[in-house]
Amino acid sequence: LAAGLLAVTARGTSGAELTEGKDYKLLKPAQPSEAAPGKIGVVAVFWYACGHCYMLEPKLEAWNQKGRAANVQLIRLPATWNPVVKMHARVFYTIELLGKPGLHDEVFREINVKGNRMDTPEKLEAFFVSHGVSKVEFQKAFSSFAVESKVLHAEDLNRRYRITGTP
Repeated sequence: LAAGLLAVTARGTSGAELTEGKDYKLLKPAQPSEAAPGKIGVVAVFWYACGHCYMLEPKLEAWNQKGRAANVQLIRLPATWNPVVKMHARVFYTIELLGKPGLHDEVFREINVKGNRMDTPEKLEAFFVSHGVSKVEFQKAFSSFAVESKVLHAEDLNRRYRITGTP
């Protein structure tokens, strides 16, 4: 359903025709949506160290703010296929738990522009501290049950959605 909606949305705004199997894959069997009741979910799978994801993010956010239909909900889903990617998923959920959504774009820039791979807990801690989060606050959030639960859920969704790459 999300792929179908994405195709309609893209066709409606750009005139481009999307083709199943080439531009998107339909999940069979269909998977339950993470969208709020009455909303259609469009899932954007990303990894902070993916250069294409970094370049797509501003367009995705612009669409989310001004281009999507009212009954559509953008759902960002971090990829989780190896330990570094999973660590970056933990970063995404840490940002969410800390209530610091502006750090999402900062993490993308730190990795893709500044070249800091942010591939160790120490590098991550230093990044968060440099952006006004105390060491204790970062460590508490990063290792919290809430973040761990969300990472496990993201892993489950990555398996069910058969995620093999980004974006």
